[in-house]
Amino acid sequence: MMETFFTNSNSEKKFGYCRALSVDGWVFVSGTAGADFNTGEFPADIEGQARQMVSNVEYILKEAGSGLHDVVMRSIYLADPKDTPTVWGIVNEKMSHSPANQGLSVNFLADPIKVYMSVIARKGAGTPK
Repeated sequence: MMETFFTNSNSEKKFGYCRALSVDGWVFVSGTAGADFNTGEFPADIEGQARQMVSNVEYILKEAGSGLHDVVMRSIYLADPKDTPTVWGIVNEKMSHSPANQGLSVNFLADPIKVYMSVIARKGAGTPK
């Protein structure tokens, strides 16, 4: 059985997708930027956006009955590859294990976005921090 999870963000409504989908213990989290889900506001700097992004992913995983500790794959997209050490440092503060990983430098469709992450988690795969 498939279960969908929403945050009521502007992009979910505008583009018609769910923030996360859970099926058979797997949780697939859509690409998530560093905007506040309630206000749609982005922090101005990469550090603020990265911290908000991780909080957003953590929130939706929890809603789906999982957590960052269960992440088995993460994909991180950056507008500026020079921000890699900053973003990975922030992500690794909250993710104490080493999941499979990919990182890409991209041109985002919306100007304020500096960083974006999607994850795949398996409920029960990790130990809570």
